Amino acid sequence: EVIRRLGLKPGMVVADLGAGSGLFSRPMAKAVAPNGKVYAVDIQQGLLDYIDKRDKEERIENIKTVLGELDDPKIPGNDVELAFFNDVLHHIEHRDAYLKALAKYIGPTGRIALIEMDKNDPQGTHRNQPELLVSREQLNQWMSDAGFQPVEEDHDLFPGTKLFIIYGRKSAKETRDSILNSGFRGREIGN
Repeated sequence: EVIRRLGLKPGMVVADLGAGSGLFSRPMAKAVAPNGKVYAVDIQQGLLDYIDKRDKEERIENIKTVLGELDDPKIPGNDVELAFFNDVLHHIEHRDAYLKALAKYIGPTGRIALIEMDKNDPQGTHRNQPELLVSREQLNQWMSDAGFQPVEEDHDLFPGTKLFIIYGRKSAKETRDSILNSGFRGREIGN
């Protein structure tokens, strides 16, 4: 159901961030085939080796594994049309820096889809680890600082347990206004 709601189409370029064992990478690869590709990004080489092994076994040829870094996904190109996080962002220590680094790999009309635990879920798995809980407001601020804004939210798929938000690039004016509202006191260009 998640794959269907992402609106993937043949030929798209997708990044599965924190790909793990490739749970989402494989169905994404099928959805964007034959000419699309999926970058399966993780910081653990062993997981990427597992994805490569499964891809060979299942004859999936459009997944490229990428060894990312803690603060940079290191995607080889800047043509990603959809970057996807599933329960990963809360594990990234410097979330704001990572998202700003990610932005440079996303094309002009690219989106970021995020599934993240809802901080307000009383049964959440990390309720005893507050450093791993992020709020919708925090997510929106980090995304805004990286040049993205919420464009769609799915409330039906994970009601009360997870957030499912899709972000799109802000316009140049919105980006400038966001920078100015963040406290930056530079001079506006053209004035």
